[in-house]
Amino acid sequence: MKKFTVKSNAELLEISNIISETMKKGAVEINFRLLKPSKSLEQLGYYHGVVLPLIVERMEQDGNKFTISQVDLFLKDKFLREDFFNEITQEFQSMIKSKAELKLNEMSEFISSVILFSAEMWGLEIPSAESHRLMANKP
Repeated sequence: MKKFTVKSNAELLEISNIISETMKKGAVEINFRLLKPSKSLEQLGYYHGVVLPLIVERMEQDGNKFTISQVDLFLKDKFLREDFFNEITQEFQSMIKSKAELKLNEMSEFISSVILFSAEMWGLEIPSAESHRLMANKP
């Protein structure tokens, strides 16, 4: 079984030729799906470079000593936990979704949830990604 990712008409033409050659040997089955954009490096940079450090700093003001990794794990547990019913064990279970699995919109929702939670929990005002980007580009 061959798997292709097509990003241009030129690649589509190339794959079309491969399919035509393969069809000389018999029928082929073709499945395709739209690839959703993955989270961006910009989102990860904002989350790890702005959001997490501000939360850790705020928690330190309350006398709590946590590392960025510990806070990240806490936030993933809070916002990326998925509960499901295991048909094999007949039990409800949960797992924490990895940020590596998140699509662009899911990462945006995660960051927004973290920012809202931080505002409600600690009164923390985290600059938006846009305002942070503008500040970072100033000479």
